[in-house]
Amino acid sequence: MKPRRLLIPIAAGALLLASGGIATTALAVTSAPPPLVSKLSVKDKANATHWSIQAGLAKGKRVYGDATATYTAVPAALVKAAWIRDADKSKTAKVDPLATFQLGRAADVYVGLDTRAVRPAWLDGTWTDAASTEKASGGVTYRLLRKHFAAGMVALGPQGSAKTLKVRQYTIAVVPTTTAPNDFSLSVSPASQSVTPGQTATYSVKTGVVSGKPDTVALSASVSSATLTPASVTPGAGAVLKVTTKSTDSGTVTITVTGKDSFATHTSSVTLTVGTGGGTTYEAEAPGNTLFGGAKRRACAICSGGGEVGGILGHGKPDALQFNGVMAPADGTYNVTWWYIAGDPNGDTKCGGEPNPPSQGCRPGDLVVNGVSQGIFQFPDTPNWHTLGHLTVRLKLKAGSNTIKISSKTQDVADIDRIVVEA
Repeated sequence: MKPRRLLIPIAAGALLLASGGIATTALAVTSAPPPLVSKLSVKDKANATHWSIQAGLAKGKRVYGDATATYTAVPAALVKAAWIRDADKSKTAKVDPLATFQLGRAADVYVGLDTRAVRPAWLDGTWTDAASTEKASGGVTYRLLRKHFAAGMVALGPQGSAKTLKVRQYTIAVVPTTTAPNDFSLSVSPASQSVTPGQTATYSVKTGVVSGKPDTVALSASVSSATLTPASVTPGAGAVLKVTTKSTDSGTVTITVTGKDSFATHTSSVTLTVGTGGGTTYEAEAPGNTLFGGAKRRACAICSGGGEVGGILGHGKPDALQFNGVMAPADGTYNVTWWYIAGDPNGDTKCGGEPNPPSQGCRPGDLVVNGVSQGIFQFPDTPNWHTLGHLTVRLKLKAGSNTIKISSKTQDVADIDRIVVEA
């Protein structure tokens, strides 16, 4: 019996002769493209197991790995996008970075920040407003911020919200891009100023190239007494904002600078207070001040020096903030204006007595000057956690250096930005 021959078809052009004369085929192997999002690492160890990489963002998906909230609205740009389901409890984590992940190719990363939350410092001017929002069950709205990244590692910072704050952790979505968008950043500093009536306040306006090739940026301001020089800039250049006040002006105004080119529009806001005297400002987060208990210095995008002191929780705890080196020219009673944040989810600013649950709309502050109690003062709640409030009280100071301490035996104290001392 003759042996049977086995015939194997080989594609034309794929036949090679090895040194031994045996026919072999050349196989072309094409590697699969890397995943868009991979290598997620969460530094918040207590909640890391609730984080995961997801595909196909859509309405009805569960927002968090540790909560039942679901998306009720997703903008068209993010529908079917890759996204990261994080942990709602991570909103109080302070570790920086909070999480890192790998991008397999260039992409836009979107962070959705609860509109009631204070924008953390790491979400700086390089993160631009996407001009859209997400929504989740429970009436939560997330403002979307966007930044373009090349392939590689991406690090996201902490939200750093207080445990008592009724806000949600930020969301994360990723959309691949073939080319970087033409985008710019815009910032105005300082965040706030105080002048006497008739004076002119000067601010610095800065722009930068975020990605691509943005064109000339036209600048404008929201108040008629403001001038911008120059009125248009090449991204990367700066301008000067001057606001002239009248002798009859008083109070605090928010000034919004808008930058617009043919690709994008961005805004940045500052405040100007016009009073009978500029006063002397003392920042809460200054290194010369003393913090007690759980009080902490932390970043604050809307605060005058870029920082605040929070975590003064009261309820019998030793938490407190003490301003040191507060100067007075002579013994006497001085106006001390406290700038602070105390977001009330109900928007109720009516003040009640002690103790103060949120529905009464106030937070108490026990003020002590040079070791002597000046009484308990009520700080009205602010509409949300990204709006500054201010309260002026009369305090007795001695000539020279003074200490001013704030704490509470009952309700949590507001987050303190600064004080301004005037005669």
